[in-house]
Amino acid sequence: QLKGHVDPPLPIRNYLNQPHYFLRDSNFDPDFMVSSVQSAWFLQKEMGINVDGVIGINLNTIQKILQVTGPVKLVDFGNEEISSDNFFFKTHFYAQDKFFPGSTQKKDFLTSAANVLLNKITDSNKSLLIDLMPAVKQLLDEKDILIFTNDDNIQSLSLDNSTIRTNELSPKSPGYYAELQKIRREYHRQSWSKPMDSLN
Repeated sequence: QLKGHVDPPLPIRNYLNQPHYFLRDSNFDPDFMVSSVQSAWFLQKEMGINVDGVIGINLNTIQKILQVTGPVKLVDFGNEEISSDNFFFKTHFYAQDKFFPGSTQKKDFLTSAANVLLNKITDSNKSLLIDLMPAVKQLLDEKDILIFTNDDNIQSLSLDNSTIRTNELSPKSPGYYAELQKIRREYHRQSWSKPMDSLN
């Protein structure tokens, strides 16, 4: 539980009538880097957990991984079998079936699916990891997997600062996204340091 008060973004305050800002809302910003910093900050304040980075995935990621791993069974959901062919249907079903305000069924289903897949990957032999590499690369290239880290060297791994400048970048330039994230991270630190530091 967050001890203190943080003003939410104006849209949350004005349209959702929510006067406070919590971890549950910290992915509000469409900029993944900004949302990652906010999520990590709230996680530390509410649960005392420090993270080195944040990884974001979407449903396409799980479906693509299922294409490589094959079907898996979810023990938490009566050994429900999910595959790349039925994953979107099953997700929609568990998001809508017997829905009520405050229901966590969708979150529970996706958490169970992610945990089962993670266990299968970590317990597998090296051949599965090798088979997954092309899929992971494609997911990263298409921004279905997003990564934020506090380590500037890792975050800007593909950026050569000596040869690339901000005004020379385009979305097709090497290091474009790394440089963009670096700029936004600095902007975020300056913009949010005062209200957040007030709770330190």
